[in-house]
Amino acid sequence: MTIAGIIAEYNPFHLGHQYHIQETRRRLGEDCGIVCVMSGDFVQRGEPAIFSKFARAKAAVCCGADLVVELPLPWCMASAERFSQGAVQILGDLGIVDVLSFGSESGDVAAIAAVSKELDSDLYSMELRRYLDQGMTFAACRQKAVENTLGPGYGEILCRPNDNLAVEYLRALYSNAYNMKPLAVCRIGAGHDERTAGRIRSGSDLREQIIHDGSVESFLPPEAQSIFQYEMQQGRGPVAEGEIELLLLSRLRMLAKTDFESIPDASEGLEQKLFSACQVHASLSDIYHSVKSKRYTHARIRRMTLSAALGIQKMHFFERPSYARILAFNAAGSQILKEAKQKGRIPILSKPAAVKTLEPSAYKVFELTAKAHDLYVLTYKNAGFRAGGQDWTSSPYRIC
Repeated sequence: MTIAGIIAEYNPFHLGHQYHIQETRRRLGEDCGIVCVMSGDFVQRGEPAIFSKFARAKAAVCCGADLVVELPLPWCMASAERFSQGAVQILGDLGIVDVLSFGSESGDVAAIAAVSKELDSDLYSMELRRYLDQGMTFAACRQKAVENTLGPGYGEILCRPNDNLAVEYLRALYSNAYNMKPLAVCRIGAGHDERTAGRIRSGSDLREQIIHDGSVESFLPPEAQSIFQYEMQQGRGPVAEGEIELLLLSRLRMLAKTDFESIPDASEGLEQKLFSACQVHASLSDIYHSVKSKRYTHARIRRMTLSAALGIQKMHFFERPSYARILAFNAAGSQILKEAKQKGRIPILSKPAAVKTLEPSAYKVFELTAKAHDLYVLTYKNAGFRAGGQDWTSSPYRIC
């Protein structure tokens, strides 16, 4: 059986995600196993997920995935490069994934691969430095440098969100020498953060509708709609940034200046500027606005702010993800798990008690991820579900 790996946030799981899984199976065979590495309660854009990792993993398995593994918190809240490295390393270290399937605007694996290899070349580094010295944004510098080294058209790969992320996936694939074949599935429907009239909407559009009590039933698979509707009925979501803002602000104001010096992406005095902003401003948007500049993207500022509040530090990236925590699986996923436990190079946590067997560094990462979930559940409208320590007792969701 061929096993395909997919990296996702499923925030929330919608028809476009289901199409990606179905198209992967169509191209690889209906008996293809699907293993997903999914972000937890906080996502790469620097905000809380709209529903908990447990609900989103359950929706993924009910809608076609066989096995969902959690991406630990530090890599969820990282740059595209580190996000991709962490997720690809988990898939590779499971030892059973044959194909890396990803969404793509172009569907051009050859062009994506060429750009991914070029980003690690000496010539590219020289060109990048030349443009950075001119004060351009990092994204613009990357595009210019790639166009100069590979030729016109290749820089456009880095301008398209899914293609850009795919470049980082392949960089991680090649740098770790994993034997996984890349598979590009052309994205259909709305683009990243786009609004259209079709049935396949962007995640940002759906989140906004859910938060404002809009109907999204037509845009989600029925199984996912049922799961998310139940979460809302139980008072466990939706979680918007406004729901967690005061919790994060209180955390940020309690931190010392030295705490900001150790967060990821802290450089060139940006961390000091962020510290000062957190002591003064009364909203996250005001903090972001006061720190934002032409040189630094809004997403980077958001990630740095949330990293500071959640205790994510540069030291967490000195090592690779060192465990695979299972969130949900079905019967086929159970067989995949058995094979991974035989062939894998990473501890697999399929029971809460298994956390106690982790090495100290891995244990600390799990502990950090668990504390983030403790903060996340404080946003629930139903106080009965706000208890701490749930990550230490929750077993994976299983469809028999």
